[in-house]
Amino acid sequence: MENKHYKEKNKNIIKWILIIGAAVVILAYLVSFVVGSETVSAQLNVESGQVLVNDKEVTGDVLLKNNDVIQTGDDGSASVVLYESIVIDLDPNTKISLQDLTKENPQVSQEYGKTWNKFTKIAGVESYSIKTGNTVASVRGTAFGFEEGKVITEEGEVEYSADKKLFRVKAGRAVERINNEFKERDHNIEERALVKIKAARIIEHLKRVRKAEIRKNPRIFQILIKRTGLSKDDLIQKFNELDNGSAEDVDKLFKDVPKVKSVDKIIRTTKAIQEVKRELRSN
Repeated sequence: MENKHYKEKNKNIIKWILIIGAAVVILAYLVSFVVGSETVSAQLNVESGQVLVNDKEVTGDVLLKNNDVIQTGDDGSASVVLYESIVIDLDPNTKISLQDLTKENPQVSQEYGKTWNKFTKIAGVESYSIKTGNTVASVRGTAFGFEEGKVITEEGEVEYSADKKLFRVKAGRAVERINNEFKERDHNIEERALVKIKAARIIEHLKRVRKAEIRKNPRIFQILIKRTGLSKDDLIQKFNELDNGSAEDVDKLFKDVPKVKSVDKIIRTTKAIQEVKRELRSN
């Protein structure tokens, strides 16, 4: 009788061990699914030519940290992405440093050259500032070109501080130093053309951000394939179609997909691409 009771007791213990073990595995899976999309604070994407980080030549994708200095050569083409929300497109012969990587308000110093900056509000960044010399551009969501003595606003509004003056530069406007005096004006022909070129580049940068997010969490892609019945190739084509569609189209595709961090980033990035494309069509 005691032996039977002992066996029954062991069975119950084993059963509970299996239940607890399964629960731990499921919980670990869910936790990894939810938090498995860690936001990268700063990353450099080298496209071509000579690009240096802290005076050392680099290629490919490079993680960056506070106070890193990025420099493009005569033929260098690269972008820096901050918190998967801010894209800084660097022209050749440009040098910037990451002055402060605080997520709420990252700050960049531009020693020389030209950058094009796009702020998308994808991952919780509240504002962004970039300075060169005695000028500072601060934004809470917009796109603009920046160089010594000049800012060009593509969309939204840029607070531009120059020589103790504050300009609120709206879309389609520019502020430039002429004869040692800063003046505001409309975009000229060259700047209107530049806006379109840079917007197209920003779209490609954002697509790269989205692709990296999917690569970080391939389970999302598998869930979409299962829920939509589309093949992998068809799903990739679907994303390309969404980029030219509406926010409602994006929400519809992800309607039955768990809204975890990674999914939210993909949705926000796709909507940011749509926004830039709308700007391109309207200009």
